[in-house]
Amino acid sequence: MPNRFRLLLHGKKCVRSEEGRHLIPPAEASVKPGSRFPLTWILTVIGLIVSAVFSVACLGLGIVMRHTTLPLPLPPQLGTRSDGNIRLRLQIPFLREFILLCLNLTFVKFAVWSVASAHETTLKWSLAREKDHCSQQRRLEFKSNLRFLQSSYKWYSANGLIANTIMAVCLAVTYASSSMILLGVEDTTHGYDTVMSYLPPLVLGLAILLQVIIATIGLCTTDVPTWSQSPLATARVMVEKGYLTRRPGRCMHSLWDRYNDGSAEPKEKQPTAWHSHPQVRTFVLDIWMSVGAGYYWCFIMWAMAKSSSQATYSSRNPIMDFGWMGEAPTSGMLWGLGVLVGFQGGIITNALTMTGMLVSVSRDETLWKEAGSEKGADENPGVIKMFFTNWQCLAVHIAEPIFHWAFGLAVNVYADVGFRVKPLQVLFISVLGTAGVGLITLVARFHPTTTRQPSTYGHLQTLVDLVDVWGPKIYWGHKPNQPGWEGKLHAGTSASQSDVQRPVPLGEYGDKAVLRC
Repeated sequence: MPNRFRLLLHGKKCVRSEEGRHLIPPAEASVKPGSRFPLTWILTVIGLIVSAVFSVACLGLGIVMRHTTLPLPLPPQLGTRSDGNIRLRLQIPFLREFILLCLNLTFVKFAVWSVASAHETTLKWSLAREKDHCSQQRRLEFKSNLRFLQSSYKWYSANGLIANTIMAVCLAVTYASSSMILLGVEDTTHGYDTVMSYLPPLVLGLAILLQVIIATIGLCTTDVPTWSQSPLATARVMVEKGYLTRRPGRCMHSLWDRYNDGSAEPKEKQPTAWHSHPQVRTFVLDIWMSVGAGYYWCFIMWAMAKSSSQATYSSRNPIMDFGWMGEAPTSGMLWGLGVLVGFQGGIITNALTMTGMLVSVSRDETLWKEAGSEKGADENPGVIKMFFTNWQCLAVHIAEPIFHWAFGLAVNVYADVGFRVKPLQVLFISVLGTAGVGLITLVARFHPTTTRQPSTYGHLQTLVDLVDVWGPKIYWGHKPNQPGWEGKLHAGTSASQSDVQRPVPLGEYGDKAVLRC
């Protein structure tokens, strides 16, 4: 092998990737990133199986409830069965609300996570293999994307436009129908306080099953090189597959400098995600609009309730009712579900999905910034570390089912009254949402304090430009006294902490000599 394709690193020869651009230790070159950590894949597959079983159980329950001739064992002291409905006696205060919360935190959340994990991963690698028709650049520009807004050019595939639209609608239907599993009863003089209709479990099971089918087809038809959710692992695979190549002379260029050529000076303060990432500002503003829509809807419903029109009545807290005849009729349940899907999906689900994308961008930056620390960055962090990388990620995972549950209490369906809106509860959710989006805005406008390490925010080409040596552990910093770099300053990465120095000294940088080693 010619000398220009060798580098002495701790007494071991290193080999280049397929493009001859990056130096990879031989023990790692033949191992796909993330293949030694298949826990994400295992959890995703288990989640899809559990979700499929749960969806079939919901469908079976709805069918059994709909057909009164089918047996359904029910203790008399718990409730009775009537015309496709189950009348329950939940005499413990707030037991109905607690059951709905547990349902959202367990089965619904687990189903949504497993489906999202499979769909997002397969969509990511589908986009990585496609080129934009105009720019001829890889369509996977950032490691984290809002998966519902991007689809494969193969519109008929599991990651195409039709499948993505079905997935988005089914996600909204999932949360809306889960909040209607147990219906409250205004008139409790008949001896029961809760009604379970056959329609919500039927719709919930169908929505989850459709998502599981699309996600499973995506898994079976898409080659996933790595299940690691780290931006470093994704960038490395993009290099090894030939999708991206390193551009020399950009060892101090951040995402903000992606259109600037030539050497750049180290910055004491890095640009914010708000100014660097092209989608962050748009999504933050969209979330603010969703919160504003909550306030608008709250005051409109409050004014309608106070106006004492035929569809309203007033108490200490104004309540807006859109009633129907009978107990949980099918037609009423359908239009009630449709209203919930429109408002809950258009406001809560949409805002939380965009928030999750923003949190993923923050998490990607945190994982890259670890390379500039003493402990270094893991190229393939475990699932637990990915979940607890930053507090925003944990907060969004917890807030997602809780917000949907709270919205189901503020805008819900009563079996004997109909569709009910409680403006005061909607106001509480809007205030809580304001606090959340305010915090997200501060995070997006926060200037990272680093050892003059360029910010990438998950931008794959920028990561590829900054990383010149890959390894299980990646350390970033100043690389002095390297052969062929006399008279030039160079910042880059190493698999050993002793090969880099921090902080990076001030001065102009250029790494054109790096390819001569």
